[in-house]
Amino acid sequence: MRFLVLLTTLLITQVGPPRASGAIEGSVVDSITMLPITNAPITLSTGTSQIDAVTDQTGRFLIPNLSPGAYVVASAVEDYFGPEITNYVYVMESQTSHTTLTMVPAATIGGNVVDDSGAPLVNAAVQVMRVTYRNGIPAIESAGGQASDENGRYRVNRLRPGEYYVAALPKTGGSLIRTFSPNAIDLSQATMIRIHAGEEIGGINIALRKGDLFRVSGQIVSAIPDFDAKTSAMSTVTLLSHANGLQDSSFSSSMTISMLGEASGRFELANIFPGVYDVFASLADIRGSGIAYGRTTVTVNGADVENIPVTVHRGVDIQGIVTIDGGASPSFNSVRISLQAEGNAARLAGYQQLSRFQPTVASDGSFTIPAVPEGQYRIQVAFAPPAPPPARPIANRSVDPFAPDPTPPPSLVSVPLAGAPLGPNAYVADILQGGMTVYNTGISVGTQAFDPLDVRVRTDGGSVEGIVLNDKLVAFAGATVVLAPMVQHRQNPALYRVAISDETGHFTMSAIRPGDYKLLAWDSITPGAYMNAEILSNYVEKEYPVTVAGNIRVQTRVTVVSTSR
Repeated sequence: MRFLVLLTTLLITQVGPPRASGAIEGSVVDSITMLPITNAPITLSTGTSQIDAVTDQTGRFLIPNLSPGAYVVASAVEDYFGPEITNYVYVMESQTSHTTLTMVPAATIGGNVVDDSGAPLVNAAVQVMRVTYRNGIPAIESAGGQASDENGRYRVNRLRPGEYYVAALPKTGGSLIRTFSPNAIDLSQATMIRIHAGEEIGGINIALRKGDLFRVSGQIVSAIPDFDAKTSAMSTVTLLSHANGLQDSSFSSSMTISMLGEASGRFELANIFPGVYDVFASLADIRGSGIAYGRTTVTVNGADVENIPVTVHRGVDIQGIVTIDGGASPSFNSVRISLQAEGNAARLAGYQQLSRFQPTVASDGSFTIPAVPEGQYRIQVAFAPPAPPPARPIANRSVDPFAPDPTPPPSLVSVPLAGAPLGPNAYVADILQGGMTVYNTGISVGTQAFDPLDVRVRTDGGSVEGIVLNDKLVAFAGATVVLAPMVQHRQNPALYRVAISDETGHFTMSAIRPGDYKLLAWDSITPGAYMNAEILSNYVEKEYPVTVAGNIRVQTRVTVVSTSR
């Protein structure tokens, strides 16, 4: 009898219904004409798996038999760019999810390069630099380049729409130095070029100027306790542009030196343009991320800068406590806290490694980030999602170890999920230090002891959903929809919410801190530019006011702002 009962249980377990699969269908269109793009390759990936497809003669595709979960859908079409924001599509059981990939035609910049006498400059290195935005702060980064031909002409293609600067420098030595179009040594005096999708702009000429280059020299000094030059014999010195406005991320100078023997930490950086710079020095340290930093600011203006001391300090420990809805919670271990360096320090490997470190939040809500080097930081708080259901094999799926992963990136140290995940509307209500809010401003870390942080999380966030329309009141797909905080909070990137409208023009945003906001939608905008207060001030007449309340879903509509032409 016991045998029969056991057999019946086993049979019931084995014949349970399998999970129903879903599908993704969508289209690929030109962002200017909105016409379909045929034979466009489609990649659908999740984790380490990838599925390939191609659009038909109507620009549409259908991928069936998908396990429920999150997927990244992308397309690569010659002379087009895909969306700059990762396109996540979520598949539900027995349902078909929809998406539209709006492809942006590439643009071209061209012109002539001449020397200081006006003669064509052959084989000059032309640099095209795009203005990018990191948390709303503008910087220039290399977007392409080309050597000028025998007539001094250049033409750089495959550029995204956006704002650009162009510079050139001679291939050989001499008195000519890097010059921005049309004739500026300093970036602040250069001309910015705005280029639209599919546009070809000519006449961006550069007349190189003569100028002097200088040296910056000094010595590294260690203030790390128990520092042993024999075990930390090498130091890296890096010089980066210091700018409160537009940052020149295209220039840096670096060298590795010995802390031993004749060198004894002395350094010299050559061929430096006039300007203001931060000099960073790093040494190995047994604590924290394993790298300690020191920094100082120098001005190069008409002469070499010599005998600059750069003192490397051990970082300070950042401690804090998390509360959820005002108290303790079994979900503390679902809270992910990290520090994001601001300014030029974010370009250095040690600061980048620190940004990936996420401390364990203990059962009492406490946490510690050890040995944080001096600098200005944003406190980033994220919430781990529930564990996804196990995926089942899918036919014709190829394995790509470099495929993008739609799940949040892991920290350097594994933090197990010990408690229940927070709900979908969890948000940061405030972050305080010494009773004063630092949520909007971030924190400044020096060499002295640091007051603990008070991270206050709540789970009653509101949500906003709606539809994006064009000027003919037709649903607009592929728009970048931004919920921006009020002017007094716009320096805080954590308060923004961003979504992409689907093929029906629909969008949704959740986990929003209650308060007043402005809603905007663009057909095309550089990622992060919508966090720049100066840029947002140009669209005051296009803003839609939205008030978000706790646990309330707001429904609205917004008209897309056209920037394509």
